[in-house]
Amino acid sequence: MLIDKNTIINSTIMDRIKGYLMALDDLSGYQREFSTVATLIKSNQSLLNDIKDFSTSRTLQNPHIVYIDESKKCSVSESLFEELIMPSFLSGLYPPLNRYNPPNEIVCEYKQYVLSQLLDLIEFTFSEIGISIRDFERDIEIALVKDGERYFITLAIKKKPYKMLFFFYMNSYAKEDYETLFNKIKSILKKEF
Repeated sequence: MLIDKNTIINSTIMDRIKGYLMALDDLSGYQREFSTVATLIKSNQSLLNDIKDFSTSRTLQNPHIVYIDESKKCSVSESLFEELIMPSFLSGLYPPLNRYNPPNEIVCEYKQYVLSQLLDLIEFTFSEIGISIRDFERDIEIALVKDGERYFITLAIKKKPYKMLFFFYMNSYAKEDYETLFNKIKSILKKEF
């Protein structure tokens, strides 16, 4: 496990989270319609500098933050990730005809199961780097980021000096869609914490 200043931390559980998110992207729409990337870092930099240094995108030119919001001493919730990784859950199963509509109860059950698994993996990852699994208090920072003509949302779950960064990109979203999603995420954080 790496512990140098401002670096990516190697984690087997983080690798599982990345695979999990890739599978969820495929289930939530057409191929490459949604893209979620995650990384675990040690850094005391600002979120913008972390985005510049740790984004896996090779096409970033000059990102800047359009909106940013931070919630102190909170924990991640299912509703937060539901908005970000399940915009059209299971719609990627049967494209392009979408002949099947799973019953709503089944969709809700799967969502709850998937989200609880993801939150467990996040806690286990923090535990792997020495932060107690009972220590749920984190700072959560969200940002709407613009890079050229493209937008994306970044979520940082922080426990100094560690951060788990998530990058959410929706191929078909316009600026207004991103703003709506950002405001929805912000209201979830304010309401729950």
